[in-house]
Amino acid sequence: MSEYNCDDCRNADCKIVLQALCHIGLIDDCKKLQSENERLKTELETHRWIPVGERLPEENGFYQTYGSTLSPPGTNYYDDKGWASAYKITHWKPIILPE
Repeated sequence: MSEYNCDDCRNADCKIVLQALCHIGLIDDCKKLQSENERLKTELETHRWIPVGERLPEENGFYQTYGSTLSPPGTNYYDDKGWASAYKITHWKPIILPE
């Protein structure tokens, strides 16, 4: 059996499944899928709305913001004095431009 570690798996049958995958030559496909899954988790984390109670931006600049139901999503500036907004900001995320 090739070296393969599944940190998230706590299934007692995992070893049997991995042996079967190796036997039919699919272990490399599984490794590729696991790698892609990790990449997608990272991308999802990058694009999620961050509650201001969890953390605030580390750098001054413009961010996508969301507040109460009275304030639509928008773009606001954040600096060491706080948000430059007439609305109470409850969530934010970086502005990510297409490549």
